[in-house]
Amino acid sequence: MSEVVVASTHLVDYALCPRRFELLHLLGLRDRAPSIRKTANRETKNPTDATTAQSARDEGVLLHAVLEHIDLRWLGHDDPAQGVERALIHHGIDPSHPRFSVLEQRIAQFLRSDYAREVAHTRATVLREEAFAVPVRGPSPDGTIWVRGSIDMIVRWPSGNVDIVDYKSSLAGSSNERYRVQLSAYRAAILHREGSGVLVRTGLVSLSEGEAEPRWLVADVDIFEYAARLVRSRLASRFNLIAPSGCRAISCGFVTYCHEGSHGAQTTFVKE
Repeated sequence: MSEVVVASTHLVDYALCPRRFELLHLLGLRDRAPSIRKTANRETKNPTDATTAQSARDEGVLLHAVLEHIDLRWLGHDDPAQGVERALIHHGIDPSHPRFSVLEQRIAQFLRSDYAREVAHTRATVLREEAFAVPVRGPSPDGTIWVRGSIDMIVRWPSGNVDIVDYKSSLAGSSNERYRVQLSAYRAAILHREGSGVLVRTGLVSLSEGEAEPRWLVADVDIFEYAARLVRSRLASRFNLIAPSGCRAISCGFVTYCHEGSHGAQTTFVKE
């Protein structure tokens, strides 16, 4: 191999379950409900049913988009509701939609969080959806593996220290371990860009109701290990399953497809 480029989101899905990675990213299958944009403003006899059918992932895409584009003057603002309302409407969500006020609150609670206020007060530099490409192995006879992606929010403090903040639709019941691969890739990108002497914090922000402050996690995963395994899996066209309990833990919609045959017989699986 010479050079291989791996998307950070693909790396995370592979780390969770190699078969899930194959179904999502190689075969192009979906396991989620229709987009909120397709149902948010559609007339239905029962809007509540349409709302229920919308997945947390699709709402998460919308929340990410609003936080990426909203005017930074609302970051740390005492009452960012006006800015959030305008941003939601700009992204196609009508104020009459039954989820409008909920979405507004989920975004506003982060914008007025203690963390956001500190960022605004210190005039820290904020970058959003910052693209990166980082080599996770130097030139060798085997070549170089690059991991690429984008970081939701980078905060560069006046001290020179850097925070990486990744938005999540919800962290309720989630294990920190599932996010360490992703945050480790982000941290490697910042260190590659800024230098090894920079102090980097990595954290998650839940955009669910009632949560606002970042949850700081240690990101120390060797991402080359996972990247190399992903490349080997693709070369061998072998993507192992994980146990059904693991599928349920990550809320994977493919659990029936992977673990039940056409006649309801459970398929064998191999732990990665």
